[in-house]
Amino acid sequence: EEQADSIRFGLAAIKGVGGGPSAVILGERKNGPYTNFSNLVERVDGKAVNKRVLENLIKAGGFDSIEKSRAVLLADLDRAMGEAQLRRKDREAGQVNLFDMMGDDSGGNSSESGGFSSISEHPDVEPMDELEKLRYEKELLGFFLSGHPVDTLGGLGTLLDDITSEEIDNLEGKRSFRLCGVLSEIERRYTKKDAKPWARFSLMAKEKDFSIPMFTEAFEQYGLHLEEGKIVVVEGVASRKDDETRLSVTNLKPVERSISENTEEVTWLLDPSDSDCEDFTRDMFELGDRGEGNTLIRLAYAKPKEEEGLVVETDSRFSMRFSSQIFKDWRKRKCVRGARIRLKEPEAPKERSFSKKKF
Repeated sequence: EEQADSIRFGLAAIKGVGGGPSAVILGERKNGPYTNFSNLVERVDGKAVNKRVLENLIKAGGFDSIEKSRAVLLADLDRAMGEAQLRRKDREAGQVNLFDMMGDDSGGNSSESGGFSSISEHPDVEPMDELEKLRYEKELLGFFLSGHPVDTLGGLGTLLDDITSEEIDNLEGKRSFRLCGVLSEIERRYTKKDAKPWARFSLMAKEKDFSIPMFTEAFEQYGLHLEEGKIVVVEGVASRKDDETRLSVTNLKPVERSISENTEEVTWLLDPSDSDCEDFTRDMFELGDRGEGNTLIRLAYAKPKEEEGLVVETDSRFSMRFSSQIFKDWRKRKCVRGARIRLKEPEAPKERSFSKKKF
């Protein structure tokens, strides 16, 4: 539906589409709206709107309003293009099929009226992974459209952030920081004096993008993790100088490693009246008794609308190996009302020490 306050992104701006194919698609649409994916493929010029153009439109979400699954559209593309080509050849030869003779009640040149389904059945096609979908959007549009990669971590990504963009902008003095985001615009460089490697990259956090240098000492330890599109957690020092806040890296790790190492404790809040509560408790005790990982497990029980409940105290051996996927899987259990997570604090910035020398 059209909305007066909506923001529209032009088809021509999608990488690999351009003005020519966009003009063809918009021109044909004047003859009637496209009813589905096959309908568009059949009606447009296949030479102008070729397979690469259609693939990029699918990956960028161009058909989300008429077909929900991008993965199915990609799997169905060859069939749709093949059927469209056959129909065009039939028309050029002056042939029509039985469905064409019955007329078109759709208001346009609908492929459905020609006996072609909108998409084939593909029960074996897995839905496109959310992270893969977002990476395609970034590649083809230049930005994330349907969400942010940090959102795929079940809420843990933003929880890892210990500073906001507003706090960074208004910083006074110096403090440590921790931010979760996606690496992009990585530039590897060498110092002029002794040709030692360092780098600068953009960290696309949930709130905004940050340009951050990784100097030689940090680069030697963590430079191998610099990979375009990778979700990482950056720890470092933020300092204010000349009315500008500058960030520098002291630690950079893949996000799952950071989640595992920084999550000290998780407390599961359970509804004791739910039928799944007993099974959850038993499963969690079996997991905790194995003592794998370094995240302490605690259980709390409270019925809905109850302000106070029962907390089960456990010792340090009752632990689990924590990750975003494990968190999301356990969080789906019916009896789980919520979870409280305690993270380690980033290390405070070290003060530079100067030793006296005798001359």
